[in-house]
Amino acid sequence: MKWTPRPSDIAWTENLVKMIKDGGTWAQPASGASFTFYHAQKEFTVQDHMTFNRDMVARTRKVLGIMGWTERKEWIKPSPN
Repeated sequence: MKWTPRPSDIAWTENLVKMIKDGGTWAQPASGASFTFYHAQKEFTVQDHMTFNRDMVARTRKVLGIMGWTERKEWIKPSPN
């Protein structure tokens, strides 16, 4: 991705993440995704199966990476029914 976040993008995201409790989720309405944060490990997960703005999700992932956060890959096991 060629997009480079501005310092204000990073600062805004840092402030947002600080307000979310450990294990808490941020629903990003403009993208259709949600992000869950695990502060102790500085990890996050993304629930993006209903995403309609993948570019916004990619930008958010990029900003979180710059902030030193790591995406935790979790797979949802499909129901056998």
